[in-house]
This record gives sequence, structure tokens and C-alpha cells, in this order.
Amino acid sequence: MHSAVLKGNKNGYEIVINDKSSIKDILHELTILLGELSHNKALKSAKLFINVNSGLRLLSTDEKNKIRDLANSYENLSIDKFISKTVTIDKAEQMIKDNTINTLDKVIRNGQDVFIDGDVLFFW
Repeated sequence: MHSAVLKGNKNGYEIVINDKSSIKDILHELTILLGELSHNKALKSAKLFINVNSGLRLLSTDEKNKIRDLANSYENLSIDKFISKTVTIDKAEQMIKDNTINTLDKVIRNGQDVFIDGDVLFFW
């Protein structure tokens, strides 16, 4: 199975990365793919923006920078965005926090301050 596959869609080109491959194998196959794409005479005149889909793999900042630097080494290629089906722990915690309703079942007196992040449901 390939570590990286180039696919075309209605929005342009997308590189699909095999989430089980090592970053070394991915970079090696990307070098070949991007080299062939860069030297394609029909595509050489325009700047191509490519999306990178990493599937169930969460790429680190260093890995993203390596892929972006590789694409930028060709004058007519550029990485537009990275797409993943995963989220970081911080983002998952924020999503849970945003979708949680806090309940408040105590008396709040005049002048008293109560600070709560997110939505609150008051009982009286």
C-alpha cells in the first residue's frame, strides 16, 4: 500500500496520507509525487494549492512543516491546508465544555457574583 496518494477532486488536488506509514516513507513518496506533479507541462503554468488529508493520523507541527517545506521547494506547488479526522485532547475538552450545560441550584443574593463558563440552567 502506498504511503501517499495524489487525488484530484472538484476543488483541486489532495494528497491522502496512509495513517499507518512512517513519516520517512511518507516524505519519500511525497518527493516523488510532488516532483512528477511539478514537472507536468500542463500544470506548470499555474500555482497549485494542495490539501493534505492525514485521515486518522494527527500530524505534529514538525511533520506539517516538513511536508510544507517539501512542497515549497517546487516553485508552482504550495500546501493549502491539512485535513484530519482527529482532534487534539485540548480541542476535545473544549468541545465538551462548550456543549455542557452547568446547573446552578443555589440562592444568589443581591450583589453576589457567580462566574461560570458556558451555559447555565438555573433552578428556583
